[in-house]
Amino acid sequence: MILKYDVLVDLPPQIRNEIMSGNIALYSQQDGFDDRGTKYIMVVGDLYFRINVTGKLILPPLDKMPENADRSDLVILQKD
Repeated sequence: MILKYDVLVDLPPQIRNEIMSGNIALYSQQDGFDDRGTKYIMVVGDLYFRINVTGKLILPPLDKMPENADRSDLVILQKD
């Protein structure tokens, strides 16, 4: 999935830049993935974060990638 850089308005620019450079992985999830409003799962080293549709972190972080997570839809951020 390709998203414009500014779509995730609540995600700090430093994190968006790391996603663009490939240092952080962001996976898109199907609508209704969970009851917390998770649209993306962000992987930073051994940490897994749920993120909503605007890029806001849903805390606390996860211990591991959820079993039902879609790992096939990697998000690519692009600036205009």
